[in-house]
Amino acid sequence: MNIYWLNPPLSTKSSYADLGWMNFKTVCPDHNWIEPIIDWEEHQTLDSLVNYIDKHNPDILCISTYIWNFRLCHLVAERLKKINPNLVVIKGGPQQGYTDTFFNEHPYIDYICYSTGHGEYFLKPFLEQLTEHGSIVDPDKIPFLIMRGYESSVKQMKFGFEGKSAIEANTEYLLNIKAFAERRGIVAEFFYETTRGCPYSCVYCEWGGGIGTKVSRKSLDVIKKELEILSILGYDNIDIIDANFGILDRDNDVLRIAADLRDTYGYPHNVFMYGLAKVKVAKKEKILDTLYETNFMSDSYNMALQSIDDIVLTNIKRTDITLEENLTLARKYKAKGVKEIKVELILGLPGSTLDVFYKEMDLFQEFNSWFHPRNIMTILPDSEFAQKEYTDKYKVKTAEVGTTENEEGNIEYISNSIITQYRSSLYSVIETYSYTVEDWKEMFFMNRAQRVLGPLVPTDKQASTFLKEQYESIKTKTWFEPINNWLNMLVNGQLYDQDIIMVNNKKSIEEIVRKNLKDIS
Repeated sequence: MNIYWLNPPLSTKSSYADLGWMNFKTVCPDHNWIEPIIDWEEHQTLDSLVNYIDKHNPDILCISTYIWNFRLCHLVAERLKKINPNLVVIKGGPQQGYTDTFFNEHPYIDYICYSTGHGEYFLKPFLEQLTEHGSIVDPDKIPFLIMRGYESSVKQMKFGFEGKSAIEANTEYLLNIKAFAERRGIVAEFFYETTRGCPYSCVYCEWGGGIGTKVSRKSLDVIKKELEILSILGYDNIDIIDANFGILDRDNDVLRIAADLRDTYGYPHNVFMYGLAKVKVAKKEKILDTLYETNFMSDSYNMALQSIDDIVLTNIKRTDITLEENLTLARKYKAKGVKEIKVELILGLPGSTLDVFYKEMDLFQEFNSWFHPRNIMTILPDSEFAQKEYTDKYKVKTAEVGTTENEEGNIEYISNSIITQYRSSLYSVIETYSYTVEDWKEMFFMNRAQRVLGPLVPTDKQASTFLKEQYESIKTKTWFEPINNWLNMLVNGQLYDQDIIMVNNKKSIEEIVRKNLKDIS
């Protein structure tokens, strides 16, 4: 069978080996795995992409859907299904949908691999049944399978790492990734999971909605074997992308294993972690100490707060770690010489206010974190935040922030690449019970302007006071009028937040503020 794996990156500038494709190609070698697109600039239209895939005569189309490529993947699947009704379409990735209603709304989707499942376990028995019978005859033998009228795998969730890796018996996968990357001129930074799932219930996360609250883990022996291969292959950077690395005592052992391998083979030089946000303070401090002791502590530390306000944290179910605990840790590592403390916050959470927004600026001031503005609160479809009961309770209003097909008369695009043209439409929160649309516009603007204005805060003045004064001055300026008009278009769903670029003059908010600094009191 001919199998095409479609996983469009976030940007056409992304240069990466599709690890999913190489993994499955290695685990299921008895099929023709069509080599995926690397240079996405070659495809400027939907027709070009569809024709490229179609000419390879795929029997199976696997789409790996994320928030940035959901729409594009679905459009391609729908078109290819019309060309070839016998095409089998399998959907995986974090952004999904699990009910018969979803299947009815998307008739071109045949099967789904559950988002916290492991596609290696799913695809091998799936392909075996499809090859032997021409259809799925025994769905109970396919882990993580979702199909019309069948959800038992989801409810049971009896499959996980099960103490082994799907590639344990076939480390050729790791060798193939390196060879493929070098052949295509790609830097193969390795993103690595030791666990999957999250026991917490943050309302903005799809896993928090109950989809992925069970945690599966690899055995320490398997982790050691795989890290040794990566070290021998010379991977300089290993990014651990567990949702909560540090939550297990053995995670400290993982870092020590990596350090021992570095001493033996010279690699990896760096181990990065992205999932410390919800780890209890004692465990978080322990894993950070281990990072420091093994010389894997990077020049930056991400202080994932989401909000400084207790009401907000209660509303989003993030009350596990207090602000003071986070600040104590951040100050400790600042004193140890960590150059950059990132203050990670989310803009637009229910319960937040303009006052809270400006008070957060004082943290940016303390840790000199001006170049890491807040993330805009965007609703993920399968999260608790997306449910009507939640949005009604907190009086949530949203604006569509995404792109549409570039037809004549539509708003001018920054880029005509297919990835930009068909970027998934997302819904950003622009109003809740605690702030108005006008408040949100102010917060949105200042969230970007802080890159320019933040470093100008006098040492003898609080950032919250200084920056509020700056906005009161800026909003009276004539050069602010087109920005305000642009913000109005944004909240009315007429624009998308792509690099915060002004449509007409293609200049960012930061550029415009910097240009007019002399005019700001």
